[in-house]
Amino acid sequence: MKKYDKLFKILYECGILLVGFIVVDVFISIVLFCLKLHISVINFWASLIITMLVYLLIGKNNNRIYVEKAISVLLFLVILFSSIFVASKIYDSSYDGNSYHKGAIGMMAHGWNPVYETAEDYSDNIFHIRGAKIFTWIDHYQNLSWIFGATVYRVFGNIETAKSLNFLLIGGVLFILMNYFRRFRFKNSQSIILAFVTVFSPVVLSQFFSFYIDGNLAVAFYLYIATISLIIFELIKQKRLSGDLIFPFFFSICILANLKLTGILLIAAGTLPLAVYLTVLFVKKKIEAADYWKLFGTTIASILFAILVIGSTSYVKNTITMHNPFYPLLGDNRSDIITTMQPAELMGKNQLEKLLISIFSRSDNVQLYSWKALEYKLPLTWNTEEINSLNITDTRIGGFGIFYSFIFIISILTIAIYLVKACSMKMETDSDGALKRIIVGCILASILIYLVLPTENWWARYAPNIYLLTPIALAIIFGKMNRSPKNNLIKATLAVFVTVIFLNQLPFIYFRAITPEGNRIVKTELMEAKDYIERNPEAKVIINNHYMGVFYNLLDRGIVRADGSNFEFLKREIDREAKEKHPHVFFWGRALY
Repeated sequence: MKKYDKLFKILYECGILLVGFIVVDVFISIVLFCLKLHISVINFWASLIITMLVYLLIGKNNNRIYVEKAISVLLFLVILFSSIFVASKIYDSSYDGNSYHKGAIGMMAHGWNPVYETAEDYSDNIFHIRGAKIFTWIDHYQNLSWIFGATVYRVFGNIETAKSLNFLLIGGVLFILMNYFRRFRFKNSQSIILAFVTVFSPVVLSQFFSFYIDGNLAVAFYLYIATISLIIFELIKQKRLSGDLIFPFFFSICILANLKLTGILLIAAGTLPLAVYLTVLFVKKKIEAADYWKLFGTTIASILFAILVIGSTSYVKNTITMHNPFYPLLGDNRSDIITTMQPAELMGKNQLEKLLISIFSRSDNVQLYSWKALEYKLPLTWNTEEINSLNITDTRIGGFGIFYSFIFIISILTIAIYLVKACSMKMETDSDGALKRIIVGCILASILIYLVLPTENWWARYAPNIYLLTPIALAIIFGKMNRSPKNNLIKATLAVFVTVIFLNQLPFIYFRAITPEGNRIVKTELMEAKDYIERNPEAKVIINNHYMGVFYNLLDRGIVRADGSNFEFLKREIDREAKEKHPHVFFWGRALY
């Protein structure tokens, strides 16, 4: 047994529990929705018990294995409830988080059934904003994160606990990838570094404490790519399909397809090159027919389950109501949410041009009507204004960080040199080197396929495929160092690359670290609001714009009533004129957005 095998196995199985619990929870909620039942405390607790029981009962069991499983379960529970506790203490200050994300979660937790009722109909007697554009997103977007968040919110009574999904998914994938990289023949320390670099991308870090789901989508995509790559690697090396990989493979598809519509495109782009390679091996009889068809069937079944069952409240519902499963982002009746969001310099450019302009420009949140030109820059240069622009959840230009242009260049060069050299070397087709070369080539093809799709890769939050170049390049450098441990050039390259990656991620880490300080403002305002309403029970609370999420924050504190009788939305910015017109009103909205 290799050193620390038992520890990595416990972490791996804890990771599967964390990711699996999310899928089980959403599946049970979907079933109950279809039975015309609302979300209750049963959803969360039943899902938790079922997840743990299934885990404890499957597989070969003896006293030693039961002890290891018990430790994994205990660690899972500690992470689960710690995540919920931490999430409850941090308020999301993002625009999207306080509008449709928390709005959808709050409505589900308080009785909305998305299978049989529109959000607009359910909320009409509370919010009185019929016809608002926000209902398009709530009624038709993929809603796995909302369903899971609503079950957590229902139990713990604080809508901020719903974003515990971030910590569970990120933690679960982190533990799983540590195990995967070891199985790809990397050392323990290298596997840990690779897992951290893969999971904690700039987008994940920037959205860590928010209800944005782009970071979670990226993490689910990396889990999917890593799982299918390892399945093929071990299928060829060991001449069998590794059964323990089926669960994370299935879970990653379910989550990826139902976080955002682009998840379907990521699944397609990630699957196609590897599927072609596997089919070639099957035709050449390099793999067993039974294994090929088993993997093919598992993939199709997982995708169908993800779309038709987990996705019944979005894909199926949209097909029935709008005759378009991909509404409102694709198809003839799609809504354009990108044109006004991009800088003028990107208008009329193709996807590759947009990507390169964004990467080699200073980080900024420029959009069409910002009346501000983009600034190109040399790699490894930066200024204070650029760093400050990263203190939001969705920086548009240069969103991968101030040093990413350098990381991008090194990644491209490393991968290109690796593939060119590998192609010129004679290797056995089933050797580790040959297999890794082909898998890297297939993943690179997946990245390129996704790049040509209409997915707006210039915006970092929409480009999880681009960041994937970084951990791939790092893995290649680690591999070279393992083969030539005394090569000082490789050591120097590795040191520089890892250092720049860390420095690039540092502003994102810093801004997340100071988030709790900003929460004091929100907590103070909540106390002020509570005190004001207690002293003025007939007063109304005015919430800026259509921030439904703020309503549920106030509801949790007993500041507004569940029927909405003591609040209303002001359909414009709260200003001095509004306050003078409504002197009897407590205006809310200074801290959360």
